[in-house]
Amino acid sequence: MAEEQRSRTKSSGTSRGSGRTGRSAADGDDRLSAATAAAAGVRVIAELTGQSVLGATGVRPTDSGWTVEVEVLEETHIPSSADVLALYRLELSESGELLSYSRIRRGQRCSIGDDRR
Repeated sequence: MAEEQRSRTKSSGTSRGSGRTGRSAADGDDRLSAATAAAAGVRVIAELTGQSVLGATGVRPTDSGWTVEVEVLEETHIPSSADVLALYRLELSESGELLSYSRIRRGQRCSIGDDRR
């Protein structure tokens, strides 16, 4: 029975790491996975700002796609605790296209906190 399940999984055309949800493109569902949406947000903000991206700090599904938050190193200083970091919020479509973005916070590395709580 386990062998039969593995065969069905292989023939279904879906795989882990494909970046898509369980449905195939033939089903008309082009929605990205959360991990792929986060990676798309990182890539897009790097292209838009030309700055060093530290990584995605949050990703949430929305009715129209994904909201991704990405942290960017905007200015480097010595000591590094004086570096200026920014947090950007991006709205992506279900297929990963940029719908909007904005910088929602900016400050020194040593003073940035998570004030969303």
